[in-house]
Amino acid sequence: MRISLRISLRFTRRRAVDLLRVAAALCC
Repeated sequence: MRISLRISLRFTRRRAVDLLRVAAALCC
């Protein structure tokens, strides 16, 4: 279960980075 949590955290981090990139592109 710990491994799955780590993988999910990695995916969420990737999604957060993608959202930040999109927000930056829209703002700038």
